[in-house]
Amino acid sequence: MDEVRQCCLSMVPNHLLSELNDAAEEDLTIVAALDGKLPVAFAYIASQTESLWDVSIDTIRSHRRQGFATATAIHLMSKMRQAGKSAVWGALESNLASWHLAKRLGFVENGKLWVLNRSRT
Repeated sequence: MDEVRQCCLSMVPNHLLSELNDAAEEDLTIVAALDGKLPVAFAYIASQTESLWDVSIDTIRSHRRQGFATATAIHLMSKMRQAGKSAVWGALESNLASWHLAKRLGFVENGKLWVLNRSRT
């Protein structure tokens, strides 16, 4: 089984594998879209409250703009809606692809947050 997992996840960047492992360790739902047997897009719960959950989506670079992210998001949103939770979407202003996907999925801007990072130096 580890050989299959290693083969199938070989295209997934390490930073994304780390995020997915964190979500799995917290027993959060992860949805994957497959191209053949290869997982190429993922939607998962970044965080959640009693009534809301934050959508997190990642797609392997070679498979972007092909509908894989949309498929995973729609499936997970439906599953969470059945659980009585509403989706929220956060994206940096510079991430136009995320903004466009959110709009295609029916999200509308409701507010803005400041995101602060510590300097790497």
